[in-house]
Amino acid sequence: MSIHRHRPFTLLWRSAFQHPLACTLGLVSLISSSLAGTFSISENVEEVLKFTLAPAAITASSNGDWLVALDQREKPNLRAARILKSGEVIPFPDESMSTASAEARLPLDALEAIAVGQDGIVWMLDNGRRSETTPKLVGWNVDKERLHRVVYLSPPAVIPSSFCTDLVLDPSAPFAYLADPANGQDAAIIVADLESGLCRRVLQGIPCVQPDPSVALPISALSERSTVRLDGTTTITQCGVDSLAIDRRGEWLYLSALQSRTLQRLPAKLLRNSKSSAPDLAKAVEHYAAKPPSVSMAIDSKGNLYLGDSTNRGIGIIEPKNKTYQLLVSDARLLWPDSLTFGHDGRLYFFSPNRPLPKIGDKTSGNAKPSYSLFRTRTPASGRSGD
Repeated sequence: MSIHRHRPFTLLWRSAFQHPLACTLGLVSLISSSLAGTFSISENVEEVLKFTLAPAAITASSNGDWLVALDQREKPNLRAARILKSGEVIPFPDESMSTASAEARLPLDALEAIAVGQDGIVWMLDNGRRSETTPKLVGWNVDKERLHRVVYLSPPAVIPSSFCTDLVLDPSAPFAYLADPANGQDAAIIVADLESGLCRRVLQGIPCVQPDPSVALPISALSERSTVRLDGTTTITQCGVDSLAIDRRGEWLYLSALQSRTLQRLPAKLLRNSKSSAPDLAKAVEHYAAKPPSVSMAIDSKGNLYLGDSTNRGIGIIEPKNKTYQLLVSDARLLWPDSLTFGHDGRLYFFSPNRPLPKIGDKTSGNAKPSYSLFRTRTPASGRSGD
């Protein structure tokens, strides 16, 4: 069925300014800004649209469409949506897969990351934790509107506590690298060969992927990652390796735990080599730069790394020439800047809750549900759209 026959949503906003993201499905809509806390609003941060459902990830496809994964915690009817250049919003990859209907050829469960390869194939990370299904990588050919490949993540690549959160594609070889923060001490990187379908778990038990308990997390991080146990107590989950980035040549994989002040990297060629031993991989990990607690990374064509900095409500930058963390932009609206990705206009996009989050342990604030907005800002250099 043609995607243009799928019109379960209504476009509510039109004007002479036709930005590809200025649209709505009961999912997104145009919004205005408001001051929050003691931070100020920056003219260098543009608020593009508002989500009425919490997103988990966003990326730009090769044909200029935007792809949005929806947060599994809210149990939305759709797992992912596609925003066409015309402004129309439709289920992605199609309605049956996105709604996990009984007739779906491959129902999606819980998408946590989306990335687009240089060949235009969209890869979706489905960690399976919404319905406790087998986690998988789903490759979708946008141009031909058909399934490209499925790579299932099975033990020992995944373990019972796995909660895969991030995905990057190697630009120099058919490999994908996944971040699995798991329960913290058992965090690891998963290496997926997209041709053979073989996956392996690496670096588990190595400090570079584990949370640092001495690092205090900001309230926004605590709210985003808090889970209430059956006995009513609260625990903070997924604080291990959480965000990844890879340079445009596929030489270095950068990795960062949420609860950490250190950004690490290691040669991607060792990950591509299935004969690389655990000691060899552990020895190859090197300290790259100091940083604040952060979630999500992106890298531009010049090797500048960008990180979502919830402590300072902004986006930070680490330049390769000095490897020193600096705050690029700060804005009162950016409580939890996540899913950093470059758009086709060369700007850096990211989303964030845009009003104060409920306080941990405060049951009376449970109704203060945050809304989410998509923002963009300019960077010293642009990156490849889809990363």
